[in-house]
Amino acid sequence: MHVEAISMNQQQALLPSKIWNGHLFDGQWRAGSATAAGVAPASGAEWEAFTQWQWLIVKGQAPAYPL
Repeated sequence: MHVEAISMNQQQALLPSKIWNGHLFDGQWRAGSATAAGVAPASGAEWEAFTQWQWLIVKGQAPAYPL
């Protein structure tokens, strides 16, 4: 498998924007938003977009360029 180095801007473009912009991951690898009580699990469209992107990485098929 050929892997190309990508810039920070390209990496940012590969992630759903709300995950990149301040959303965190807890110990169970769920995306969520930081709150005073900890990290709230993500849900809905943001979570679906992230899990699809994550699965493409596992399969080695994630795009190396912004969509």
